[in-house]
Amino acid sequence: MNARLPINATSPPPADRQDGQAPYSVQIRVTRDADEHAEALRRWNQTYDQISAGAFDGRIVDVWFAELQLFRETTNQVVHQRGNPWRDSLALAVPLAMDGDGHAQGLPMTADMIYALDARARELDLVAPKPFDVAAVAMHADTMAGFCREVEGIELADLTQGDWLIRCSPECMARLRQYLCTTFEVLQSGQMPLAEPAIRRHLRDGVLTNLFATLSCGLNSTDTDSSASQRRVVDRARGYLLSSPDESVTIAELCRAIGVSRRKLQYCFQESIGCTPLHYLRALRLNRVRRDLKRDDATGDSVQDIAARWGFWHLSHFAADYRHMFGELPSETLRRRRLRASKGARRLGA
Repeated sequence: MNARLPINATSPPPADRQDGQAPYSVQIRVTRDADEHAEALRRWNQTYDQISAGAFDGRIVDVWFAELQLFRETTNQVVHQRGNPWRDSLALAVPLAMDGDGHAQGLPMTADMIYALDARARELDLVAPKPFDVAAVAMHADTMAGFCREVEGIELADLTQGDWLIRCSPECMARLRQYLCTTFEVLQSGQMPLAEPAIRRHLRDGVLTNLFATLSCGLNSTDTDSSASQRRVVDRARGYLLSSPDESVTIAELCRAIGVSRRKLQYCFQESIGCTPLHYLRALRLNRVRRDLKRDDATGDSVQDIAARWGFWHLSHFAADYRHMFGELPSETLRRRRLRASKGARRLGA
């Protein structure tokens, strides 16, 4: 079992390392005891008291990368969780499945609430129902707030309004759960290519963007810019993307680069060219994968290698999107290029 850390231990999450050590870590643990389960979540100082009767069965998937901790925990008994996340962090917890209500900080918690735990303001106090399946992201509070400000164009404090339980629309929560469940499905399968820097960036920005989109989904856009102004935003975005043809850019990075919020970028793309920036960016990345698959000098690269280079981490979704876009599977594009190369080599040897 992991050693317990002192309360509010100073253990910031790892950024991408340049010293030869792995810039990420994935730990999956099955637990049979509430104490063991509490100790399995790294850098948290917790006590879990089992309240309901029966054999305990738990599981934790704990992932650290790109300055954040992403974890999922499942328990089969009513458990009172108390303690502290790591110092100066902010954790946002999303129920994936729960039977009945839980209680957070003494208040009823339903399936459509996100639990915000600011280590600078309060300790963890959660009574989890049985069964309970929850996903959470923890990050340095200032870093998370800065991301929300730059990408969403709104203060994170304005989204949470000081509450530790934030009710979100069922539709937005359903989309967020689907995204998180898919992410953990790939992480648990061992097929997430986290060794690729582009994957870590896309996963970090995807997790945060989906969280903040859910927290802000009830807010109405007040953009009233002229069509010329909207087009200028789109042109700046497209110019930035085309100026970095060899880089995989995320929506969050694009917002930062051109100085607009995600909602404004979405509004301008939808009004000017009839599609979302996510669709446009994904199309560009798919085209760049296709070009790499057709390159004659990419003889040793696999489809997975090239897809990961451009930030695609769910291979079956990627293959389906690629086929929808180009009418063939990526493996067929690669096979055709290899066949062409083989024929060329035979001609040269003739």
